[in-house]
Amino acid sequence: MSNLELIDAAARKAAIEDHSQSIFIDAGAGTGKTETIVKRIVNRLLNDDAVHMMNVAAITFTDKAGAELRNRFRKVLREVQEVDGKPLDKAQADLISEYVHQVDSAAIGTIHSFCKRILTDYSIAAKLPVGFAVSSEDAGPSLKGERVKRVTEK
Repeated sequence: MSNLELIDAAARKAAIEDHSQSIFIDAGAGTGKTETIVKRIVNRLLNDDAVHMMNVAAITFTDKAGAELRNRFRKVLREVQEVDGKPLDKAQADLISEYVHQVDSAAIGTIHSFCKRILTDYSIAAKLPVGFAVSSEDAGPSLKGERVKRVTEK
């Protein structure tokens, strides 16, 4: 990209740095929505001691998009390990390294994986059997048919 500043640069900067309110990002494909969201969360992680990677929930719709989101988190976290070509102090560097390692354990992925995580963590409260399994999309229609049959037979 050239050295020209984007017309919405101030709004992007505010979206990343201003955590005083929630934001809504509406833009077309390839315009930087994911990058802005990831940078906003990373900015919050690095500037708010009360926020940690394991408290982050970043949800998308597809497995492919979830993998991309995790990769973006790793990339942005690694980018901030140096400021103006100089390494961060040891405490900051250690914290960022910890966050990089936690990306795959954090709730970053699909709505389905997020819901499964909650149901797994609280399976007893949800009255689910321990070790329950989520059915695949392929099994969906047949399971739905079985449930309808059971309800209508009563």
